[in-house]
Amino acid sequence: MGPAQVETPREDEPSLDFCKVARQLRALWVPVLFGGVSTGIQATNLSYLGLNFFAQQYTDHRPEDIRCEETPEAAYCQAAISDNLFWATTVGALGSFLHFALGPFLGALSDTIGRRPVILLCSLLGYPSLVSLALFVYRNVSMYFTFALMPLAELPVLAIWFAFIVDLIEDSRDASVAFGLITAVSLLSTMLGAAVGAFLSMKGGVAAMIAVDIGILLPYLVCYLPETLPVSKRQPLQWRAAVPGLGMSILARNGLFLQLSTLVIGSTFIGSGFQRVSSSFLQKYIRWPKQCNNLAIIIGGTSSILWAGAGLSITSRLAGDIGTLGLALWSGTLYMLCFAFITEQWHVYLLNAVLLGPQALAFPATSAIKSRLVAESEQGLLQGALNTGKSIAESLGPLLFGLLFEMFNSSLEPERRHLSTRIPILVAFVVSLPLLCLVAILPQKLASYERPEQGIELANLEAEDVGLLDPSQRPRFWRISVKGTMQRFHLAGQERLFDVSEENYVKRLERMSSKIKSYAKTIQPQAVLLQECANESEFGHDIMPHLLQPMIQWGYKILQEGEFITALRDTSAVSLALPRLSRQQGKILAVRSDSLNMVLLNVHLRYDQIDSDASRQTRSDLEKDKYPGSAIFFAGDTNRVPRHHRLDPCAEVIEQLIDELGLLCMPSGPTNVCWNGTSEASQLTYADFAADLTRRRAG
Repeated sequence: MGPAQVETPREDEPSLDFCKVARQLRALWVPVLFGGVSTGIQATNLSYLGLNFFAQQYTDHRPEDIRCEETPEAAYCQAAISDNLFWATTVGALGSFLHFALGPFLGALSDTIGRRPVILLCSLLGYPSLVSLALFVYRNVSMYFTFALMPLAELPVLAIWFAFIVDLIEDSRDASVAFGLITAVSLLSTMLGAAVGAFLSMKGGVAAMIAVDIGILLPYLVCYLPETLPVSKRQPLQWRAAVPGLGMSILARNGLFLQLSTLVIGSTFIGSGFQRVSSSFLQKYIRWPKQCNNLAIIIGGTSSILWAGAGLSITSRLAGDIGTLGLALWSGTLYMLCFAFITEQWHVYLLNAVLLGPQALAFPATSAIKSRLVAESEQGLLQGALNTGKSIAESLGPLLFGLLFEMFNSSLEPERRHLSTRIPILVAFVVSLPLLCLVAILPQKLASYERPEQGIELANLEAEDVGLLDPSQRPRFWRISVKGTMQRFHLAGQERLFDVSEENYVKRLERMSSKIKSYAKTIQPQAVLLQECANESEFGHDIMPHLLQPMIQWGYKILQEGEFITALRDTSAVSLALPRLSRQQGKILAVRSDSLNMVLLNVHLRYDQIDSDASRQTRSDLEKDKYPGSAIFFAGDTNRVPRHHRLDPCAEVIEQLIDELGLLCMPSGPTNVCWNGTSEASQLTYADFAADLTRRRAG
C-alpha cells in the first residue's frame, strides 16, 4: 500500500538541492517564519479564550478570575466546552461558505491580476478579528464580535500562497523539496510560537500576536512582497469561476483530478473532524490543562519537523510522492485508532512523537503532485478550487463529528469513561480506510499522466524510427512523428508514407488518432495541432478528421486546411485568412479562439538556408501576422536549428525568426529523426519549436 508503491526514479526525480530551492523561496521566509510564530501563539491560547468567555455565564466569578487554561476541570469550564465547540463549528461553517463562494474566483483572479494584490487584500481583511480578540482580552468586550469577524480571517488566501510557491519554483521536479522546506520551517516557527505562548499569559499572548502580525507581517506584505506571476503568463479572467460551484469543475476535469480531489478533500474532512472532537475529548475526559496542551504541541512539532526535513528527502527518493502520501495517510489512520484508547496524558505525548510526525509529509507530497497537474496560468484556479473543497470539508467534518461527540457524551459524566465516548474517534478511523485504498491505486493513473510544462517539450509520438524502415524507403523520409507542448497546447506531426500501402497508412493513422484521443481525453489540452497530414489531392485527406470526431463530445472543434489539422477546445473557434505571404504561403494555419482570447499559428515552414534572402522573407511573413487584442502562440516544424546546437550548419537558426518578436520556447533536446543520405544512417536533429508572440503587439 502507501509506502510500498515505489515510483521508478526518472528524469523527474527531485534534485534535493536544498540551498538552491531555499534561495528561490527567499521571498517567502518572512511570512512563513513570523506567520508560524503567530499561529503557534494562537494555538496555545485561542481555545482557552473561548472557554473563558463562555464560562462567564456559568459562574459568578469576575471575568479576570476565570482561568480555564489552568483549571479546565472546574465545573463552569466543563459546562463551557459544548458552547465553545458549537460556536467554533459555526464559525468554521461560515468560513467554509466564503471559501465555496470565493475560493475558485480568487484563484482565477490571481491568474489575471497577479498573486500579490489578492494575497494583500485577503490578509488585510484578517486583522479586524485580531483587534476584536484583543478587546475581549483587555476590555472584556463580547467575543461574539470576534466570532462574527473570524470568517474574514479565513478567506481562501492559502490557495494563492500555494500558487505563489509554484511560481517561485524554477524546476517543477523540486516541488516536493520546496513544499517540504516550507513545511519544516513553518512547523519550526509554529513550535517556537507555541513555546513562547506557553510562557505568556492570555494578555501577553494576544499582545505578542499583534506585535508579530501588525508590526512585522503587515509592513512586509505591503512594502516588500514581490509579484511572482509575470504579465506575459496571465490570462483573461474566467468569469464562470465567479459563480459559486462552477469554478470547482476543474476538480473533475478527468479521472485523475477526481481521484486526487477525493483524496485531499476526504482526508481533510476526516482530519478536521477528528481534530475538533479530540481537543474536546481531552478537555472532558483527561485532565488537559494548558501546559499539557503546549507540551503535546512541542513534541508533535519536533517530530513533524524531523519528518518534513530529513524524512521527506528519504521517502521521496525511495517511494516518490505517492509513497510519501501513502505513509502520511497510514500514520494518520493509526494515530486515530490508537487515540481512541488513550487514558493518560503520556499516551498523547507518545502518539505525537511516533505517529504525528509522518503526517506532515502529506502537505509537501500533495502540493508537489498538484503543482504538476496544470499549467502555470491555471495554478490559481486549481489551488482555489481545491482549497474551496477543503474548506467545505473543514466545515462539515467538525460539524458532523461534533454532533457525534455530543450524541455519545452529553449524558455521560466525565468519570464514566465508556467505549461509547470514543465512538466518534473510531468513526474517523473507519472512514479513513477507503482513502488508503484510493492512494494505493493512484500510481497507475499518475504514471500515465503528463502535465504540459510551461515552455516546450518535444519527443517521439510513436516508436517508428526511420532507422527501422526498409533501406529502399529511407531516402524518402526526412523526419517522423513528434509531439510537443507549450503551456496547454499539444503539437503532433504525422508523415504520409507514400511508399507503403494505403491499408498500412490507414492503420498508422488509426494508431496516431488513438493516442491523440487518449491524450485529449485524459489531459484536455486547449489545443491539439497536427501537421504534414494528407493534402486535398492526396489519399487520406479526410481520414484523420473523421478519426478525431470523438473529440467533439469533449468540447473540441476540428479545423482542417491543407496539411494542417487544429483541434481547439472552443466550439466557436474559426480559421483566419492570412495576408499574402512571400515565402511561407500555405505553410501556416491561423485559428482564433474568442473564449481563450488567442490566435494559434500551426506552422510547417519551408527550409531556409542561413543568412539567405529566403530566411529574411520568412521573417517578414511572420511579422505580417498581427492580431490586435489577442494572445498569439506559434508552434510547429520550423525546419530550423538552435544557435547553440547547429546539427545542420546550413540551416537558418530559430533565433533569427523569433528574436524581438516574442518568447522562444526551446525543446529540452533533439526532437526529430532524419535520414542522413551521406552517412546512410538516421540521426537526431532539431526542428520543432514554439513561441509566445503576444508581446510583439506593442510594435
